[in-house]
Amino acid sequence: MNFNYFKSLTEFNDLYIYCKEAEELVLTKHELSATQSRKALEYSVKLIYKLRVGHVPSSLSLYELITRDDFTAFVDDPIIISALHFIRKVGNRAIHDNVVSKNEALKVLEHLHFFVGELLVKIGAIKIYPEFDEALLTKT
Repeated sequence: MNFNYFKSLTEFNDLYIYCKEAEELVLTKHELSATQSRKALEYSVKLIYKLRVGHVPSSLSLYELITRDDFTAFVDDPIIISALHFIRKVGNRAIHDNVVSKNEALKVLEHLHFFVGELLVKIGAIKIYPEFDEALLTKT
């Protein structure tokens, strides 16, 4: 699986489970995959706040958390921020409208892989991570 590179990092077990489930569902249950990806995103964003600020600002939506200056300064990459918004938007559509295509679910998963890898590198949990490999999806 694409997310096995951090499976052994037990402090990120909840994040790993969200990512693993998103990957397992991506080819068959697109909406559920996108929902799990969004959950992984929200978990990751809140993790960043806990690590950087010490707490998650209360009563803020995921959009508000992602667009705050302290968050965007930490991420410091417009490509990653754009990927986060894509995950959020498609995940919201999956939750509220139950409409996500296979291609959208795959793109969400690929963006999630990129974001989680970059996050784990940035916080020093790993040094490198493998590229997303769509061929691995047929094995899940």
